[in-house]
Amino acid sequence: MLEHEAHHDVLTGLPNRAFFNETLEFFIALSRREERRFAVAFLDLNGFKAINDELGHDMGDLALTEVAKTLKSVLRESDFAARLGGDEFSVIIPAIDSVSGVCEHIAAAISELTPPELQGRRLGTSIGVAVFPDDGNRADDLMAIADTRMYEQKKARKAGTTSPAVALDHRA
Repeated sequence: MLEHEAHHDVLTGLPNRAFFNETLEFFIALSRREERRFAVAFLDLNGFKAINDELGHDMGDLALTEVAKTLKSVLRESDFAARLGGDEFSVIIPAIDSVSGVCEHIAAAISELTPPELQGRRLGTSIGVAVFPDDGNRADDLMAIADTRMYEQKKARKAGTTSPAVALDHRA
């Protein structure tokens, strides 16, 4: 019980940042040894701040738990999702050939969330992806690249210059 609490987010039940980092290091070591690629996706919710500010923290918490349920329902058993904190989530995707599809599926499912308590407010997500070893061979490097790509995608979406659900380069 204590180990579960130490490795999981209390609100969402998803693995927490510490457990995610341990798992990412494991995937790096395994993939290095087996000469395999994998992807790490960094997700940031769009519209969450407005829900939290306008409807209160209880509704913000509801939104986060709904996102967590959605991630659990749309991801495959081989994928590993975690809540990093705030409105940030991350997913390790071992099947590199399906990264775009997985991320687009996540984005579509989150955009369809409509709990009545949110009074018609909708969430979206910006997703950035990094690929091991193409984009780096250290956890910090992969997360920094995925984070940068997520912010580039978020910025482009706000400017109205892009419509893709996910920002990744041509290799993924």
